[in-house]
Amino acid sequence: MCADIGTDEIDRTVDYLTLRHTVLYSQDVLRQLITTIIATRQDTAERLLQQLAQLQSTDASVADTLLAITVSLQSMFTGETRL
Repeated sequence: MCADIGTDEIDRTVDYLTLRHTVLYSQDVLRQLITTIIATRQDTAERLLQQLAQLQSTDASVADTLLAITVSLQSMFTGETRL
């Protein structure tokens, strides 16, 4: 649900979820959760774009770039390290 919404759509999304589904959280908690999800998504995208820019400045090959991004995503997923 939060994969493609922006911060301007949080209230509408909270209303939609609470009207159509059984939600165990208050609207305020749900709003905070969605805000955190969006912020995390934006942070991840920003970090990947920074890494892409860095790789492009070193004339890395497409294969090297894909490998570096894949390793970064795996590290983010497992919580091993930040970029």
